[in-house]
Amino acid sequence: MYFNDKRIKLKPYLEKIALKEEFGKVTMIEVDAIFYLEAQGGDSLIQTARQKPYFSKETLGELEERLDQPFFRCHRSFIVNLNRVQGIEKEGQDWHIRMDPPVNKVIPIARRRYSALKKVFKI
Repeated sequence: MYFNDKRIKLKPYLEKIALKEEFGKVTMIEVDAIFYLEAQGGDSLIQTARQKPYFSKETLGELEERLDQPFFRCHRSFIVNLNRVQGIEKEGQDWHIRMDPPVNKVIPIARRRYSALKKVFKI
C-alpha cells in the first residue's frame, strides 16, 4: 500500500491484533475495542470495555510498532486510543487524559508529549 503513488509505505490498518499471553496462548482482540495499553514491567496490560484487562508478554514498544493511528504514546508507560478519549484535564502542573466510560481511567500525559497531543487534537 503506497500513499499518493510515492514509495512511502503505509502500515495496513489492522482490525484485530494478536496478543502473546502466558504459556504460548495467543488471543485475538479487535483494535477498535482497545481503550489503552499500559506497561507492566516487561509485559503489557491492554484495557478494553470488558472489566478484566488482557495481559501480553510483549513490551509496550513492541505493541506500539504494530499499532498505528488512532493510537498515541502519551507517556512512557501508556498508549491511548484517541477515539476513546473523553477529555484532557489539568491538575496542578500536570495534564491527564480521561478515557471514555465504562473505563473512566485518568492517564498521565508526559510534559514532552503534551504539545504533540495538542497538534493531534488541534487545540
